[in-house]
Amino acid sequence: MSSNFVENSEQSSVISKGNYVVLNRKGFNKLHLLNDNSIVFMGKDKVDLEAIIGKPFWTTFKMVKKKDKKREYELCVCERSEMIELEEQLKVTASGEDNRNIWDDGSSQKLSTEEIVELRDSGLSADKIVGHLIENSKTFHNKTEYSQQKYLKKKGSKYFEFMIIKKPTFRLLCDIMFSKDQGKILGLRIDSMSQIFTSVNLQPDGKYIVYENGLQGLVAAGVLNYLGQSGQLIHVNIGKHPQQHAILAMNFSETQRNRMQTVKLSTLIRKLNGKKSDQASNVVILEEKQEMDSSTSKVDISEAVVLENAIEKESCRADIENGVTNNNEVRSINVLKRKKSDSNSESTEFKKPRWEEEAESVADLLKSKSCDGLIVVCKEHPGSIVKKFLSYLAPSRSFVVFSFYREPLVELYCELKERHDVINMRLTETWMRNYQVLPDRTHPDVMMSGNSGFLLTGILVDNK
Repeated sequence: MSSNFVENSEQSSVISKGNYVVLNRKGFNKLHLLNDNSIVFMGKDKVDLEAIIGKPFWTTFKMVKKKDKKREYELCVCERSEMIELEEQLKVTASGEDNRNIWDDGSSQKLSTEEIVELRDSGLSADKIVGHLIENSKTFHNKTEYSQQKYLKKKGSKYFEFMIIKKPTFRLLCDIMFSKDQGKILGLRIDSMSQIFTSVNLQPDGKYIVYENGLQGLVAAGVLNYLGQSGQLIHVNIGKHPQQHAILAMNFSETQRNRMQTVKLSTLIRKLNGKKSDQASNVVILEEKQEMDSSTSKVDISEAVVLENAIEKESCRADIENGVTNNNEVRSINVLKRKKSDSNSESTEFKKPRWEEEAESVADLLKSKSCDGLIVVCKEHPGSIVKKFLSYLAPSRSFVVFSFYREPLVELYCELKERHDVINMRLTETWMRNYQVLPDRTHPDVMMSGNSGFLLTGILVDNK
C-alpha cells in the first residue's frame, strides 16, 4: 500500500466548495467544480447542488422537482433501498417469442409528445412515467424479454431521478475525459495509461520526468497520484501556463502538489546548458519575466522549433558576453541601467522569480542523473525531446513514448537502435475490445474506439 493512498484516506471525505466532484446519473458521469454558483445542467435538466455541501462523497441524492418550475430540480438525501430497478417496480411478466411482427412505424405509442411532457412536468416518479408508457404501447408485450429489458433501460436512463456524488479518481477522470472528447487527450484510454505506468516501472518513491503536450495534464496527474512521500515529479511543458486541468480535478493536497515541479522547456534547456554571467542572466530573467506577465496570443509551435529557439537564445547570450548585442538586448540592458541610476546605488540586487529558482532546482536534479523514468506524450515529433532527456536517467531505468501515430515512433526507434546505451526497445500498438457479458447476449460492444495510439518502450544502460 503506497503512502499516497494512506495520505488520501486520511483526508476529509466531506464535500466542500472549491472541490471537484463527479456527478453520476444512471451511468453518465460529469466532472464539475463546486463554486458559489451551485447550478449545473444534466442534459436539459437544471439541478441545484446546494444540498450536497457538507455531505460525504458517494452519497445518493434524489432529484425533487421545484414547485412551478419546469425541469428544475433540487437534491435531497435518500437511501439506496429506494433505487429499485424498473423491472422490479413494474413487474413485467408477459413477453413475446420474437420481434418479427413488430414494425417501427411511429404509431406504437398512443401518448403524444405533449402528453409525455405533461407527465414529466407534473412531478411523477420515473416508474410511474414508464408505467404509463408501457400501458399505452401497442407492441411492448409482444417484444421478447431481452427487448423489453432494453426498452426499460433506455427509458429508465431518460427519466432516472437519482444522482450519486462521487469522489474523483484517476480512472474516473480518464473515462470522463475520453468519453467527452478523445481528441483533447490524443485518444489515450485507461488501458494505454496503465501500460505507460507499467513500462516505466512507476514506484511511489521514484523520480520521474514527464513531458506532455495536449493532454490537459492527465499523465502528470496519474504519476502524481501514485507518488509517495519521497517521490518526485518533474513536469516539463512548452507553454507559459501549463495545462493542469486534470491535476486540479484530482483534489490533491498541498503536500502532494509540492512533490511536482513544473518547468518550461526553454528555461530548463538554458539551465542544463550552463550558467552565464550575471549581466546576461539578469537580461534573460527580465525578458522571460516580461513574457510571463504579458498576455500574448497562443502560438502552436512544434517541439523541434522550441529546441531551435532555445539554442538560438543560448547563442544570443554568448554574444552578449562577447559584446555583441541586438536592439532587443540593448533595450533590456538599458532598462537595468535606468533602474540602477534611479536607485543611486553601485549595484542593483536582482531577485530571482520563483519559476527561475524551480528551473535551477530541476536542472541540478537532472544533472545528478538520478531520475528513475522518462514519459513523453505529445502531439509533435518526440525525437529531439527523448534524446535530450534520455541522458539524464540513471542506468537501467526505463523510458516510454506515446504517439497517436506510428511513423514518428518508427523513426525514433531507428535512431535509438544505432546507439549502444539503449536496449530492449519495443514498438507496440494498444488494441483492446470491450465485451458485453449477459445471459445469451455476450458480444463485442458496437460503439467503441478501435485504436489508442502506439507505445515505444526501452531501457537505458551504461555502455562504458
